[in-house]
Amino acid sequence: MAAEPTRLATSPQGHFRAYGQLLAAKTLRIQIETVDGAVMDWVTWQEAIASCKATANFGRC
Repeated sequence: MAAEPTRLATSPQGHFRAYGQLLAAKTLRIQIETVDGAVMDWVTWQEAIASCKATANFGRC
């Protein structure tokens, strides 16, 4: 049973919105939506933060 994503945070600059969703395996799935509407998906916050910092879309995240 898939739950709707829960809004967790919005960057101060408005560059992304982060969503977390608990999956059946009790893992947290992280989705970051860029201002241009692209959605990126990670399993850990470490992956999300590393990718965020390395991606032009997120310049100041």
